[in-house]
Amino acid sequence: MSDPVPDDQLATFFERFRAEVSAQARPANAQVRRRARRHRSTRVAGAALTAGVVVAAPLSVYAAAGHGVAGPVGGTRAPASGPPASAAGAPVTATCVAATVPDAAFPSPPHGGGQQTTPQTGPLLYLQATAGRDGTVKLVSWTPGHSTVTTKLSLPAEAVFNANVSRDGRWVSWVAANGDLHLHSLTGGGDRVLRHHVDGRTLEPVWGPDSARLLIRDVPSGKVGTVAVPSGAYSPLAGDLSSARHAVWASDGSAIAFIAADGWLVLAKPDGTGQRRVPQKARFLAEGRRVASLESLSATTSGTALLALSVTEPGALPGACRSLVSNAELNVSTGEQGQDEAQLGGDYVTYQGTYRGPAFTKLSRMLSRPRSIDMLGGNGEYLGGAVEPASLAGYLLLS
Repeated sequence: MSDPVPDDQLATFFERFRAEVSAQARPANAQVRRRARRHRSTRVAGAALTAGVVVAAPLSVYAAAGHGVAGPVGGTRAPASGPPASAAGAPVTATCVAATVPDAAFPSPPHGGGQQTTPQTGPLLYLQATAGRDGTVKLVSWTPGHSTVTTKLSLPAEAVFNANVSRDGRWVSWVAANGDLHLHSLTGGGDRVLRHHVDGRTLEPVWGPDSARLLIRDVPSGKVGTVAVPSGAYSPLAGDLSSARHAVWASDGSAIAFIAADGWLVLAKPDGTGQRRVPQKARFLAEGRRVASLESLSATTSGTALLALSVTEPGALPGACRSLVSNAELNVSTGEQGQDEAQLGGDYVTYQGTYRGPAFTKLSRMLSRPRSIDMLGGNGEYLGGAVEPASLAGYLLLS
């Protein structure tokens, strides 16, 4: 195990985090900041804040192009004689590739001792990262503060590339290899095909924050639109997102972010209109890294927003598949790169980040040993953390 992280280093990190990625958020008052820091300092050695990548055994084909400590390891290496690794003109590979996650380079110190507040997240849903011998992946549920992990259902192995759960926890969706969009109720009821000929790889269906619609691409027309749940009624967006990859809704439903045809990021209104490009100021661009996939976007109505995303290794081209993990965070108003609180180990440490509701409310999942969940409020204040059961080591957070 690594040595404990000193409190002064944690304090420095928090100040850097707020300065880099939360500068335009409404500031938390002094009492909230003191309370957040006090809660964190009671967590022995800041364990849930020390980031890394998980697992003693590799996870293969986990709905991503592969992710290590230095960034994704999947995708295709750009030729040395080719164009510079910038956002513009970045092609994507045609297929999803097998990948592995190496051992954590930054294992967490052991949890224990002191007071730890259990985050009030409600049940969280996780997807098995590697198919079992029966050719299926399990969807399981765990609630912080409880020890029991409950299996909800088993899905075909192909669902690992595009399965998503609605915000209210009622539905899981996935797309079969033949383009059928499946919908399964998690509160009772079986599987049904909601729509045919849906893109399940480059623009996997994503749930709107209202849990009443899915953003999809209709393959025959190439148009992007929404499918109502559970009726299946399809409505194309007013704006053109035909070339979009790996779109995500803002956590308050106020915007959609996606990767454009040239490889850079675009923000649009929920109907696809009013598209604007995110400024290209991120550090990873100067390092020859490219945007591979998007994981989660915060609320945008405060005037700025933060985007959790995955970028490639220097000089590598992104793969075609989504990633359920991130290794960078971006301010979409300024284009500046910051760090998630799970990245205390340094830039490009892999984590999972899921924004929820107003402002910057989010769940940060530390992919360290042991894995853990932190909940942060709209001002970035600490709302509790919990260590996950060891049985979730081979799973990725969906909600």
